[in-house]
Formats: sequence, C-alpha cells, structure tokens
Amino acid sequence: MLKMDYEFSLSNIGRITSLNNTSNFKIKSINGPIFSAHDKEKIVGVNTFEGIMNITLIFRDITLNLTSGERIKQLAMNELNRAINQ
Repeated sequence: MLKMDYEFSLSNIGRITSLNNTSNFKIKSINGPIFSAHDKEKIVGVNTFEGIMNITLIFRDITLNLTSGERIKQLAMNELNRAINQ
C-alpha cells in the first residue's frame, strides 16, 4: 500500500490558448488534468480554457463520499469568489 504523507495533490495546467483557429471543429471545454487517485489520495486539477477556470476533484470513495466532495467544491468556489471580489 502506498502511504500518503500529504493532504492532496494540486496540478495546474495553466491557461490553454484557443485551439479553434486550426480546425473545422469547435472545442467547447477541456477537462483535466485527469489522474487516477491512489488509496486515500485527493487530487485537484485546474486549467483555464477560453478565460474560464475549470477545476477537477478526483478521489476514491474510500477517501471521501460524494457529499464531502460536493462540500469541498463549494468551499473552493466560495474562496475563489472571495478572492475575485476583493
């Protein structure tokens, strides 16, 4: 078993510039980064595409239940909104 000595991992791809200029297809959103969580690991993935920040929370149900995951998401959104509106 892999022992985790941290609360969560954070992976930020950063800003992704438009890829829509080179194709007949239009990309509406990009999800990710996507990982497979080990045991009790929790991963927060972030990217910004077309000026919109996307956040992915990855965890196994042995670590968090869906209600806890939704609560973490809401707390993160509250903090982001607070930071934006300062």
